[in-house]
Amino acid sequence: MMDKLSFAVIAPEAPARAEIARGLGATGAIRVVADGTKPEEIEAALRGAGRVGLYVDLSGDPDKALGWIEALAEPKPSVLAGGPTDPQIILRAMRAGVLAYFPEHRFDEELSRVALRLQEQAALAAPPKAGHALAVVGAKGGVGCTTVACELAASLARQGRRVALLDARAYFGDVALHLDLTPAYTLADVAERADDLDGAFLATVAQLHEPSGVHVVAAPVSPEEADGIQAGHLQRALELLRGEFDFVVADLPRITDEAALQCLDKSDLVVLVTTSDVPSLVRAKQHLALLEQLGHGGEKVRVVANRSSRPGMLAGESPLTAIGIEPAAYVPCDAGAMEESLASGRPVSCAAPKGKLAAAFAGLVAEIGSRFAGELDPDAKTVAVPVKKKGLAALLRRAR
Repeated sequence: MMDKLSFAVIAPEAPARAEIARGLGATGAIRVVADGTKPEEIEAALRGAGRVGLYVDLSGDPDKALGWIEALAEPKPSVLAGGPTDPQIILRAMRAGVLAYFPEHRFDEELSRVALRLQEQAALAAPPKAGHALAVVGAKGGVGCTTVACELAASLARQGRRVALLDARAYFGDVALHLDLTPAYTLADVAERADDLDGAFLATVAQLHEPSGVHVVAAPVSPEEADGIQAGHLQRALELLRGEFDFVVADLPRITDEAALQCLDKSDLVVLVTTSDVPSLVRAKQHLALLEQLGHGGEKVRVVANRSSRPGMLAGESPLTAIGIEPAAYVPCDAGAMEESLASGRPVSCAAPKGKLAAAFAGLVAEIGSRFAGELDPDAKTVAVPVKKKGLAALLRRAR
């Protein structure tokens, strides 16, 4: 069974948008993931995923709409259009790159044939399913697991990688809060569409966090919405995201949670976060032993000492090395930088790329690269992600 095609609809009137969406959906091959009256209203959908088609209604201002289609950057998305029966408008639409035109939006067998052809082309052009999954777990509550997950994802994105961040904490997940996001879709939508879920759709609805370049699948806003989320939904989401992104970073709940266990089975690397206080160190040792029993020990695990000092900076031996734990990274305590990061919704690798926290996470990414045979280059030039004003990226609407 081929994946459904994700489409966005641009039409000047709401009734027309709804009618077009129903017609596209009736094919069984297309789902509408965004709609709007102007191109900028569906910009987030086009930028957030690589395979979103367009249906453009030329009934309002055909010259303006066709000009926008002609100006679309290469490679252009698949564009369908409909509206006036004027032969000149239809001819210009075809010259602008419209694949099929439907006068007065009359959908018949031709739309189904076009959709099937586009599905077949998408299947042939689908990228290889080779993304890596990194599971981030905390030794106990309060060690900064979500912070490490967000910073790790942002640091990977700064290397030019396409990165997804999955908040697998269905109840009270904090990734969206940490990044100051108000996502249009959450894990609740993933669960709701469990029988109709594919990688292209999941990549489309993952919210793009513009400052970092990370695509976020957020936890539900309320506990009531989380009730319908099962461990299998999270496992399926992780598998599908791996096919669409270079790296998927999953912020996991406690390790004994069924969802965490299933996600661990689908992950290539486990990042265990701890601090240097005695309760955290005791839990870290227990987690390492449990991970070993579950078949996730050895080189598959990297320990991150959060809010810690590297050995040699203070007198005496590091508490972690004293109990036989050798961290892959020591993340220093910098309350000021973290407060600024949380207040702005920007990871420290974006807010203070030359600071000591950013350097620590860059070092972690470089160390993780050894697990993937040099795929991460510690000397690679980082990608500067443009910072836009808050609110420009939150335009993706719920599909109806």
